[in-house]
Amino acid sequence: MTTQTVAIRSRFLLLLVFCILTAGYCFADIGVDINTCVSNLPQTGGICDFRAKGAQTAAATINLNKPVSLLLDGTQITVNGSPGIQISYPGVHILGETSSTQLIQGTAGTNIIGAFASFSDFEVHGVSFIGMAGQSFTSSNNGIFLSASNLSTSTLLTPITRVQITGNTFSTLQGHAVYLQNANDVEVSDNVIWMTSGGIRFSAVSRGKIEKNVLRDTQLPTGMFTVAIGLDSTDPINNISYPPCSELQILNNTVQSYVNAQGIMVHAGARITIAGNMINSVMFGISLGSFNTTDTMNNITVTGNSYIGPGHFSNPPSTPNYGIFVGGGPTATIPEYIVIANNTVTQANLVSQTASWAGITLGYANDVIVSNNNIHDTELNGISLTNPNNHILIVDNSISNLSSQSGADTNGVYEFNGTQSGRIRSNIVYGATHGYRFDVSSPSLLFGINDCFVSGTCVVNSNNVTVTN
Repeated sequence: MTTQTVAIRSRFLLLLVFCILTAGYCFADIGVDINTCVSNLPQTGGICDFRAKGAQTAAATINLNKPVSLLLDGTQITVNGSPGIQISYPGVHILGETSSTQLIQGTAGTNIIGAFASFSDFEVHGVSFIGMAGQSFTSSNNGIFLSASNLSTSTLLTPITRVQITGNTFSTLQGHAVYLQNANDVEVSDNVIWMTSGGIRFSAVSRGKIEKNVLRDTQLPTGMFTVAIGLDSTDPINNISYPPCSELQILNNTVQSYVNAQGIMVHAGARITIAGNMINSVMFGISLGSFNTTDTMNNITVTGNSYIGPGHFSNPPSTPNYGIFVGGGPTATIPEYIVIANNTVTQANLVSQTASWAGITLGYANDVIVSNNNIHDTELNGISLTNPNNHILIVDNSISNLSSQSGADTNGVYEFNGTQSGRIRSNIVYGATHGYRFDVSSPSLLFGINDCFVSGTCVVNSNNVTVTN
């Protein structure tokens, strides 16, 4: 036996003893072992069982390029590749238990799981994603980033289909927890997202739902704006334009303490339902605001949501402080066929205290129904109409206990500027200076029977609208 052989064996024995005394297991690089396991599977795929391996590292990208179920119960992997795990084939399942399974970002500026490819039947369940904490937003620090697009040509590939991201936790990521682009039949549900810079973001996603997630306590400072749940068509990261999202449900999520943020933002979408969400201590509750001229914004229902604003604090940011906003603009697509019903809005506009803002605001919108909402303890205005709105119906809303830090008049329903058409009927206002105020001539706006119990005038400038029974 040569001296070199003896030295190699001695080093191996020392390493083995160290592994036994520490974690009981030892892999020089678990990423290499996982890649080897996947490579050895038949093309039809199989199982790579890496359960109960303890704390491990992967120096390079783990490539899941066959149908594989990667089992990770009891295993914590610090991934250092870019991305840490890459998906490029249908039928990949990454499964664990959040109490014992971790994927840890080892290098800043990399996605933990990433893909720029077309595939189907992808699942992640029971994994704790841990990023590198920091009070900033950097685009490639996402937990899961999947995009069916070609960056070199800025073109779209065949959409990713059938994605399930359920029962995971995401923390201290300087990007989004989940970011999906160009995908169909998607479910992101029952995840807990906390101390991240972003949240959940979809571009060009159809037929899916974002349901029962908890997003709380962004790690960004108050001076930095962010979005908890967002749908859009323009990719601010890679400058690719996507079709609007469609046929999506955003249901029963909790957004808590995203102070300088939009809780739920829709820049582009059609046939969207936003229902049963709890939004608390968030600057801007629900925003339906088209971003550019190529966006589509129609057939959206906002119902049964609860919004509580962040209240008063010093050095407030300039972010709008509405509870719910619907609008576009002369240079952006005008939203249409929108229903806002049975929502509760409180403490809106307390931070910004802007004269035209309100619990619910419409600005450049068509065919909008605002009904049976409860708006209370909000600054200055309950419902405001800014810029032209056509064919609107404001009916059966309750507006109460409006406040004014500046001492300015408060208004239950306030037409601030822009000609309006539609109907206002069967609303009730109490605890305000004025019930209904119309500052712009809008003869096509029909003002029916409405109630008010106010300190000032029930209807201000009634000659600017058409009063009916």
